[in-house]
Amino acid sequence: MPSAPPVNTKFSPGEHGFSMVEVLMVTGLLVGLSFFMMATLMNLQQTQKGLVQKNEVIELKQTLLATMANPATCSCQLAGLKFNSESTTSVIPLNSLKAGCGAGSITIAQPGQLVPGTQTGLRIDQVRMAGFNSSGGSAYTANFEITFASDSLVHALRPVRLTQNFQVNPLSPPTDREIASCSTILAVQCPAGRILSGISADGSPVCVDGSSIANLPTTNGPGNGQGCSSGSRVTSSYCGPDNFVIEVLRLCNSSPDNKDGPGWGQTKKEDDGTNVFERKRSPAEVCTP
Repeated sequence: MPSAPPVNTKFSPGEHGFSMVEVLMVTGLLVGLSFFMMATLMNLQQTQKGLVQKNEVIELKQTLLATMANPATCSCQLAGLKFNSESTTSVIPLNSLKAGCGAGSITIAQPGQLVPGTQTGLRIDQVRMAGFNSSGGSAYTANFEITFASDSLVHALRPVRLTQNFQVNPLSPPTDREIASCSTILAVQCPAGRILSGISADGSPVCVDGSSIANLPTTNGPGNGQGCSSGSRVTSSYCGPDNFVIEVLRLCNSSPDNKDGPGWGQTKKEDDGTNVFERKRSPAEVCTP
């Protein structure tokens, strides 16, 4: 039986193997390269995620714009909310903004919840109205503001801001202005002798008799132009905005606190010293204008 060929354990001239140092150097380079490739890949993924988040914010703003451009959808969510028109820092926190007025309407934005349809875990921090400004008369503007939770952001993103036009109840006091309805235009006009009290769902102005607000005729007591007797009072009512009965109280030389019950807002002070106050009858009573 032939024997196995001998194993050559010696290198031929000109041949050599890898030393331990060379092997360690190559291994180190490969490890470093793999870390570099992983970091590059992670950065690319974060960049891609950041771009997706920016698109999600753009889509959210477009959805909000399309929704609030409908006066009816906007009004049903804002009507009745109040702000201080005399403060430059007045804010109205919003619990949510929805795509419609029905009970099953889709939520567009809600504090603490994910942006609808997000693929990046983008979460909403706050939803509010801020930056209130008078546009003249009962017309105002303010900004919808939606901020995002910092721990859900890839990179810092500016809040979503959208300017909204709306009308206030002209009878509400300046420090507690009540939003009556939304509008898509700033300037709407009423016929001579009538005043703007709100905007209807189709965008047309809702007008009331200008004499109703603070110039109701009186034949007895305060406001008769003949001077008034201290402590005298006259009450009356008229059909105001949204067909609700508005109560009118005329007090002679009386402070705003000298009234029965809450909710009174002063509308004018007449030349004879009569203070005129008005409020919506409570419980609310509907009338026919």
